[in-house]
Amino acid sequence: MSDAVTALVEKFVTDLRKVIRDELVQMLLTNEEAPNAATKPPRQLQVVRAPSKRTVEMIEEQGKAIVGFLKRNPNSSAQEIGTALGLTIADLALPIARLKAEKQIKSSGVRRGTRYSVK
Repeated sequence: MSDAVTALVEKFVTDLRKVIRDELVQMLLTNEEAPNAATKPPRQLQVVRAPSKRTVEMIEEQGKAIVGFLKRNPNSSAQEIGTALGLTIADLALPIARLKAEKQIKSSGVRRGTRYSVK
């Protein structure tokens, strides 16, 4: 294929992934916080990288999204969580550690075989 076609395909795939990630995050927040989505407008999750450190609010929002995902997908790996939420495994480390410390989630397994579930 030509370079122009390849560039268009790559742009399309990137845009599609972003839309899917945004819709999944929105679905996670809507299901977790509003049992009746028709009565309450959905909240927006900011998945914007800060130039330095993440704020406490950003980490809490990511934690809520993780718990929401694990409620629907128990026994998931960090890779599965990250793929669904559009985050890297490194970005998941702090929210997962806080959720484990607060005993909201539990883990089983070691290293790359670790699986997470809601308590």
